[in-house]
Amino acid sequence: MRHGFIIVLVATLFAACNNKNKGTDTTDNTGTTTTTTTTAPTTTAWPDSTRQAFIADCIANSKNNMSDEKAREVCNCMQGKIETQYPNYADAATLNMQQINEMAKDCVQ
Repeated sequence: MRHGFIIVLVATLFAACNNKNKGTDTTDNTGTTTTTTTTAPTTTAWPDSTRQAFIADCIANSKNNMSDEKAREVCNCMQGKIETQYPNYADAATLNMQQINEMAKDCVQ
């Protein structure tokens, strides 16, 4: 059961880390169309939206293995541990399974 939870947690982590804000603005200046694609710059802090998305996805994916209350507790614990160790949320994607297992042990107990 823990192994399944950890795999789900890893998938959630990667999804949250790869969530980039992209947008396209099209401007018409006297018949000229200019298209600009903007990508959010890499940041060193975890944006609230990324933090909340990680926790929400983690909880949604963990409910099959534990109660809602326990899932919320574990996911908040994991998010805090990961953010403390990886302040740049993009770097959190470098976590390997051994590191995730070690963090999860403390949170799942």
